Parts: sequence; C-alpha cells; structure tokens
Amino acid sequence: MKDEPPAGVARLLKRRARRVPATWVMGHDASLALVPRLVARLISAYERAPARHVLDVLDLDIWAIDGPLLWLARRLTFAIAGRPRGDDDPTLDICVPGSGWRGSLLVLAIWAALIAGALWLLQRWPDQR
Repeated sequence: MKDEPPAGVARLLKRRARRVPATWVMGHDASLALVPRLVARLISAYERAPARHVLDVLDLDIWAIDGPLLWLARRLTFAIAGRPRGDDDPTLDICVPGSGWRGSLLVLAIWAALIAGALWLLQRWPDQR
C-alpha cells in the first residue's frame, strides 16, 4: 500500500500545485520597474517556500501570524506597481516550482525577526505589579 497523505493535506497540496500566485506572475513581468518586480519576487518566494508548506502540513497555524502581514505586503506591492488588486489566477495551468532553500531561508529570517521583535516588546513592556 502506497503511503498517501491524509485527504485534507492531499487537497491542500493539489490546490497549491495548481495555484499561480499573482506575485509570481508580476515578478516575471518585464514591463514593470525593477523595484516592484523584485519585491514581488521576494513575496512569491516566501509564499512558495518549502519550509512554509511543512509548517502548514504540521498544522501549525502560521496564517494567523503572517497572514495579515503577507496580505499587506501583497497589496502594497500591487499599489507600488500601479496594478489593481492582485488576486491569484486559478485559470492558469502552470505548475509553479517551490522557491527551494532560498525561500526557506527567507521564511526563517522573517520569522526570526518577528520573534525577536515580540521578545523585545515583551522585555520593554512596563511591569504591571
């Protein structure tokens, strides 16, 4: 018997394999200026990082923490580029590859910064005794 992921995980992986992030499309659009294209590529690499998918499969609810930040970063990227709201295109039939170890390092760096910022804020929190 072949080892298969649970049904929910299989659906998630299939949906992600078929989903083409709008940031990926914008990051490869040569008609854009360099800065919005590079920012879109960074966001796309973060979205497609294998480390992020591993956290999802382990049922760690990372969307509650980085979801609003990712949403804001995507909206700001599209605003800088002068494009309308950037929804993902489910009709494109392209299998977008993962971003590999570079994307995973980006995920680790962003999460390290989030944790360090939270610890710094907790350390500076006034003592309420």
